Amino acid sequence: MNRPPFYRTGLIFCNRTLNCLKGVRDAAILRLLWDNALRRAEVCSLDLEDYSSGDLKLLIKGKGKLTRVC
Repeated sequence: MNRPPFYRTGLIFCNRTLNCLKGVRDAAILRLLWDNALRRAEVCSLDLEDYSSGDLKLLIKGKGKLTRVC
């Protein structure tokens, strides 16, 4: 059986629910996870202070107290 990749399946699910705020949030989380190869814990630990709207950068606190910029 030929199945679509997880990413595509997730986006199809999110596109159906983008009419609500939770759907937009879920789509953003999936994009962060997939596009930046983030771990679940890294996404869960994000705060508003980690986002720089001027630079459009996101600071990710990873394992071993390493910080990277997305």
